[in-house]
Amino acid sequence: MKIKLLSLGIIVASTSVLSGCGQKVGSKDLLGHYYIEDKKISREKEVIREDSPNDKILKIAWWGTPYRTEQTQQIIRIFEQQNSGVKVEMQFSTWEEYWHELATQAASNSLPDIIQQDYKYITQYVEKGLLEPLDEYIQNGKIDLSQVSDSIKNLGKINEKIYGVCLGINTQAMLYNKEIIEELGIELDKPMTWSEYEKLCYKIYKEVNIKSSLIYKEDVLKGLELNIRNEGKSFYTEDGEHLGFEQVHLIEEYFETVERLMKKKIISTPDMYTGIKTIEESLILKTRVWNEWMWSNEAIAFINASPNNIGVTFMPQAEVKKQYNQYFKPSMFFSISDRAEDKELAAKFINFYTNSVEVQEIVGGDRGVPISDEVRQKLLPKIDETNQMIYKYMEEVKKYSSPIGPPESAKTGKITELAYILLEEVMYNLIQPSQAAEKFMKEANRILGED
Repeated sequence: MKIKLLSLGIIVASTSVLSGCGQKVGSKDLLGHYYIEDKKISREKEVIREDSPNDKILKIAWWGTPYRTEQTQQIIRIFEQQNSGVKVEMQFSTWEEYWHELATQAASNSLPDIIQQDYKYITQYVEKGLLEPLDEYIQNGKIDLSQVSDSIKNLGKINEKIYGVCLGINTQAMLYNKEIIEELGIELDKPMTWSEYEKLCYKIYKEVNIKSSLIYKEDVLKGLELNIRNEGKSFYTEDGEHLGFEQVHLIEEYFETVERLMKKKIISTPDMYTGIKTIEESLILKTRVWNEWMWSNEAIAFINASPNNIGVTFMPQAEVKKQYNQYFKPSMFFSISDRAEDKELAAKFINFYTNSVEVQEIVGGDRGVPISDEVRQKLLPKIDETNQMIYKYMEEVKKYSSPIGPPESAKTGKITELAYILLEEVMYNLIQPSQAAEKFMKEANRILGED
């Protein structure tokens, strides 16, 4: 029997919120995720495969680059070879398309069996009863986490139950153009303060006419939370129903930093991101900016695309701080859908992914540093230079980090939308940073208070 597998393409059309085109700002999909940009263009690829009518079918969904998709397909082929009579249907797409597609599937009771989940959204899926608790599979060893620390296991715990197995650990990272930094005789071997960062941005622009990157779009809250964490606070309370801080100046200071960089015309602007679809087209690899902000696991693909010219360093810190703002987080999870037809088969795949050295060699750090102590130790002599760089960076971050805060609120999408709009208004001098900060606090609290 021939089965047609539909996998989402990797082409996304992005437009600025200010353009007024495409998806209406503030509208949401069936799971309540709020749109930030237009993300409607996709392309479907048809894959033909010969399957037996008696095969057990396991459906797995993930987001990521073509690099990640190629790795995951290779891992799936090994799993199929080791498990006769099992066939895996694959659903993969970009980050933006992924969540819209899952929301549609949730509404039609057709979610994949295994869902790649994010710390940002997993609580929302649990609250809607869409995920299976994994405690039973962990306790009976079908998902063997005996080589995983309790602190990492508990990253997937919500309401006293585990709903996700962490696929790897990562942290915030600032990528930089090594050629530019070395040419100017600058060392980035420890965290800068924000004032030091601003001076560096100005120096680079003055001497080589290259702009600095903005923490932007769906990651805007990651920029806002830096000062909040330096103050020893978290973005949300444990229940996700309130902001975890009251100090307006923590938001205002970040907006002020963006405003100063914008007035000097040394920071990237929203229009510079239009039309970028691949890593090779990114601003840092095109040398249109000297730095870029991302998670450490995402950095792998960028470094591989330009192996001799990309370095990685720490996040800027407040002049006076109660703690460092960096933290370790789960890069992503594998969760089992509450509607999965064969939950034990899904658990078997998650166990295979977590504990196989062969699998983690293929992954190569793309989904973060492996969570199994045993697997990690076996990999150390084998990893390539790119992953050695990330492993070394992760070890260094231990000296400049603090514990992760509570999971994001189920209403994070709407709060991200709010922050994104205010950030652009500050950039284009439509509102003062103090006004933007006051508005953010007022509106964010209102959003969190909604039923």
